[in-house]
Amino acid sequence: MSYLNPTRVHFAGQFRADVSTVNNDDTHFDSGTFTPNDQDYGDQSANGWWQPSGTGSWRLCGCAITAAAWDGKFATTSAADPVVGLPLKNSSDRVDAKIVDLDPDQQMVSMIFGLEVRIADPVSGAVLMTGQFSPVPFMDIWGRGGLGDAGASVFYQSTLTGVVWGDLSKSPALQALQTATVPGQLSMRFMIDSYNMSGDMRGYGRIVGTIGPALPHEPAHFVAGRHLASTNPIMGNVSCCMDPKGTHILADFGNALTNDPNGNVPDSGDLHLAAVKKSSAHLAAADIVDLGSLVGYTVPGYYQQTAGIQAFPPKGSLTAAQLQALQTLPLAVVQPDSTGGWTVLSKEASDGIYARADMFVCRMNPGESRDLHIMVTKFGQPMAGQTVVATISAAHIGVNQGGSFPASTPAVLTLNLSGPTGADGRTCLTITGSDPGRPRQYLDGQVYEIDLAVTGAANAGTEFDSALFISVLLFSETAVPDTVTWNGDVLPILQQYANLYPRPHGPVVNYDPGYPDEPTPTPLLHPVISLTDKDWVGSFAPRILTALGLPIEHPNHMPVTRDLSAGRRGILQRWMQQVIAGSIPLEPGPVIPPAAAPMAKRAAPAAAARGRPDIPDSKTVAMRRIKSGAALQRDGK
Repeated sequence: MSYLNPTRVHFAGQFRADVSTVNNDDTHFDSGTFTPNDQDYGDQSANGWWQPSGTGSWRLCGCAITAAAWDGKFATTSAADPVVGLPLKNSSDRVDAKIVDLDPDQQMVSMIFGLEVRIADPVSGAVLMTGQFSPVPFMDIWGRGGLGDAGASVFYQSTLTGVVWGDLSKSPALQALQTATVPGQLSMRFMIDSYNMSGDMRGYGRIVGTIGPALPHEPAHFVAGRHLASTNPIMGNVSCCMDPKGTHILADFGNALTNDPNGNVPDSGDLHLAAVKKSSAHLAAADIVDLGSLVGYTVPGYYQQTAGIQAFPPKGSLTAAQLQALQTLPLAVVQPDSTGGWTVLSKEASDGIYARADMFVCRMNPGESRDLHIMVTKFGQPMAGQTVVATISAAHIGVNQGGSFPASTPAVLTLNLSGPTGADGRTCLTITGSDPGRPRQYLDGQVYEIDLAVTGAANAGTEFDSALFISVLLFSETAVPDTVTWNGDVLPILQQYANLYPRPHGPVVNYDPGYPDEPTPTPLLHPVISLTDKDWVGSFAPRILTALGLPIEHPNHMPVTRDLSAGRRGILQRWMQQVIAGSIPLEPGPVIPPAAAPMAKRAAPAAAARGRPDIPDSKTVAMRRIKSGAALQRDGK
């Protein structure tokens, strides 16, 4: 149940995703053909795309608690509960979180690393809650606001760990939340959309979300309940579960309602949640057991205050007939039509069986294994004795943006399931990898899609929702020499990062004339460290060595892209150790490079060329990049 609970707080505001786009293009990973023009501001088909100067930082901006629910109450003002209106902030004592793709050939599972979340009182300075957001990829991308990056929406769902509470004596809502959750944890889900790629708010978008209790034995990254897949362009996917008292169904429409360019939810008509007796796009009046309508969703501020969550029925409790129907019939979002019947907008699998891996992204080195927990439910309840089938999809192995990676490359992953699901509906998939070689040459390793199914189920797993696959990046085997050299071992690795992340790691240049819509002349941009300068890197060796040793969850982990194999990371670590030990001569440091002469200004591309074109259907580009909620149409839309 996690965040989808009668006890919860909602928040809304903005996020900032300072994404780099040089690494959108596979060919930019080839240092042998890379040129300075590949860091220029341009469109997606040329140069550095629309934002080559991004640092990968991700942060909350201007977020505040908008509402709180507890003990049957729903507060939308500070008078009702003082937590309403308080800021939801990032960490106060470390760098921003980072947003990271799995691989240039799998950009549809971008993860947020190193995010700390705080509820703080700006007047007293008191911090009421602090927690660490466990890294998780986004899920459920669709064009709720239209085509293009600005129209796309996704959600992130994970746990807050290491939760520390402050003085909650003035907030009954937070007291109830603390009582309801597992000690030291909370559950958090948020949607991001309306991303701006130009203008004064370039790099900013909207965020709306919920913080609720983390409950024992619940999945961390999805609701162990009922899941409705979209069947109509006006409605997205919906998650539901029974409330703890068994009197209502809690439904989350947060990433299911469309919005206009201003972020408002248009009137899509009367929307109902119902148990349905037939599997059809159009139903007669007698074919549904109505649970009630979605109330007030077109009212300004509805989405920000509720995050799209509502209890059904909206008035009263579930009747005996409704409870009986929920045990054996699939749920659907339906809309009355002109014939007196109903149009189905989203629907649960006909047999109610749903299967998903809790964590669905793996980074692996040869010889390593990963255990992924898979849960199977039927009509929202754990389903024991089920056989889960995991297969490597030949259709999506190595799919990229125009590259030549052969789909026939043999698989080097071994998949083993622990057996049928237990009483808790769970089984474990163990993935083990061997060396895939370098089939992509200048790109390390290979990307795999693993599809899931349940034997005998109507359409569970990826057949129910094509996004419910597991993504695996299996790195290439790279040996670490006893003695590491700069030119032969280190520079080829660091050259890629200088190319792909020029602002923090490249030379002192003006590589973005006119970006972003600044008056001329654009000032020179100085990197934090030029990774192609041996003496400069050497002078920072202790710091780099520390960063290389940090856990992947830390925002200072090196590299920002999390795409260094163990061997390549080992090469860098050994060279830094050699520098620190004095076995590699360097100029006395820190070395500060001389000021660079301004480069000749090049004309910026026309405004129409600065955005990315619309992205085609999701199945053909399911392995492509979305760093900040970029747009994609769901299958069939």
